[in-house]
Amino acid sequence: MASVVELEHQLRELRQKVESLAAVGESPNGFAYPQGPFTDRLRQILLVTRDLFPGPVRVELQDDPEVVVEPYVVFTVEAEGDPKEIVRRRCVWHERLRCILSNLDEDIGLSINPREMA
Repeated sequence: MASVVELEHQLRELRQKVESLAAVGESPNGFAYPQGPFTDRLRQILLVTRDLFPGPVRVELQDDPEVVVEPYVVFTVEAEGDPKEIVRRRCVWHERLRCILSNLDEDIGLSINPREMA
């Protein structure tokens, strides 16, 4: 069984690896993100989304046939638990996006699919 000291050392190494991957624009699975202002913001939004809604995140371009505007980006996640807590996390998501985006006129949305608790 690993000692506390060994586990702390492993944790530090993993944190350093994640930080170094983020610095060069790679995900832990080896996918290299394109670089640029748009992709930097997209990566920041993905990090916020995964922080608040752990699990898979699907990113899609959608359009509304009733409204003639450019397509918008939708981040789709799954969430389980108390609906009030899910709504609170959704509000936090929007607050944190205000810190990333220069304006909220950009067409970005969050879709939450409820998941049954196991």
